[in-house]
Amino acid sequence: MPAAQAATPKSQTASLGAVTATLTYTPVGGFQFANVHLKIVRAGVQMLDRDLGTMCDLCPGSGPVSGGKAVHVRNLDGTASPEPEVYVDLTSGGVHCCFLVPFFRLSDDGTRYESLAHDFGNAGYELRDLDHDGAPEIVTKDDFFYGAFTAYAASGAPVQILRYDHRALRDVSRRFPALIRPDRREWRTVIAQQKRLREGELRGVVAPYVADECLLGRCAAGLRFAAKLERGGYFSGRHAPGPGKRGAAYVRALKRLLESRGYR
Repeated sequence: MPAAQAATPKSQTASLGAVTATLTYTPVGGFQFANVHLKIVRAGVQMLDRDLGTMCDLCPGSGPVSGGKAVHVRNLDGTASPEPEVYVDLTSGGVHCCFLVPFFRLSDDGTRYESLAHDFGNAGYELRDLDHDGAPEIVTKDDFFYGAFTAYAASGAPVQILRYDHRALRDVSRRFPALIRPDRREWRTVIAQQKRLREGELRGVVAPYVADECLLGRCAAGLRFAAKLERGGYFSGRHAPGPGKRGAAYVRALKRLLESRGYR
């Protein structure tokens, strides 16, 4: 038999202004990758050469998303900060995981690139300049809700809107009620559909609805809605066929998650 051929390294490059970013990686089978490195050259000077596999728990073995360019150079901070940032779209593969994005920005003193890695989970993201100020918002979903109360397949998550700002992602969801309201309506529709089913599972879809209510300043109303459903038996018995807390324990767990995630 012929000897197995060595995997062939691949590369992608993106540039903007004085900044060029080059991603190199080696596919090793399936969704697995080796030697995933990022180099950043600014004004002819190499300022970063980093192994991206060391940046997060899921990063080892992860590699670029398929179907397009994975490395980007773009101004994420807005026109007031014209220096572009670099970010890379990675995936760990698998059925439910995971979209990972390492971000890099030039330090304030201009001597190095500072990094941040964010796990978008299953939700992924898109960049949209929602307020037309020159800096894109990151539109995603709060991945903590998936599988938090019942099986993943019966779960949903509320809209989440983030803003990249000085090596941090700030949650600015409350600033964009125009995106929250249609998401809330969609979950209300799904809740009504599940109520009509003999074994409709409501726990995983009521949670994002209540979270949206909280983002719209209606947290008390959302929790009253959940409490009413609990009294009607919709979080127990045949309406809670999957794993997870049931009845009043579910409502308490929902309150705790909303608190811990900053919704209340």
